[in-house]
Amino acid sequence: MEIKFSRVFGLGLTNASFTIPSGTICGLSGEGSRAACDIITSFLPQKGSVFLGDTKKLVKDKKKLEKQVVFIKKRFENEFGIDQIYSYFCYYIKYYQIKVNHIHEKIRGAMKIVGLDEKLLDKSFSSLSCSELKLVQLALHFLLNPNIIILEEPFLSFDEKEKKKVLLLLERLTDKLNKTVIILSDDSEVLLQTTSYLVLFSNGHVVVEGNTLDVYFNNEKLEESKIELPEIVSFIKLVKERKNVKLMPRKDIKDMIKDIYRITT
Repeated sequence: MEIKFSRVFGLGLTNASFTIPSGTICGLSGEGSRAACDIITSFLPQKGSVFLGDTKKLVKDKKKLEKQVVFIKKRFENEFGIDQIYSYFCYYIKYYQIKVNHIHEKIRGAMKIVGLDEKLLDKSFSSLSCSELKLVQLALHFLLNPNIIILEEPFLSFDEKEKKKVLLLLERLTDKLNKTVIILSDDSEVLLQTTSYLVLFSNGHVVVEGNTLDVYFNNEKLEESKIELPEIVSFIKLVKERKNVKLMPRKDIKDMIKDIYRITT
């Protein structure tokens, strides 16, 4: 589902206009990014227009739109005070009036999507590791089958191997199911490695948007706005400035090393 902001003011945003393409993993970062996510997920007052797909966000369409967007916070919050995981899932389905034919199959399916054994459902949230808890949190929100999934710093609990698994899951959601995934983060390294599209903010203004590699490697506005660059981007630019050697834009340092080896041999 495409997301379009047109001249939006409010919650710290100033004349914000940008478009997040449907079926992408998009990074939002900088001062104003959280406000943009709050506007996407809620019906707080603001000036300007926000479209989710072809539908303009209006209060009268709240019921139609609210289940199409989920915001998965950095840390799990037990909003219902239920510690047993299966009971929590069942209550979640009831609370959000999710239509299901077979509750157990629906819950098992959500756990399977994130690669978790259904035996975890018998455990309590307090017994889970940080990475297990994050995956259960993802499975929980997938019950709604949203079109837009916003994740706040989603990789903090994972090692590199687990991070790759989660990224593959997000890529399947975008590539196979045309879901739009937004990663809210101020970690430029994470954004470079995990996103295909970026919207960067500064002081409530949109500084730049576009393809992730183009934004980081081909945009002077970033330096003017003092936006942090990923290390690999800074290194490739430094090589160009000092050695007049133009390396290919890369996300992975291993690919960059291969480029250097080819040039020097």
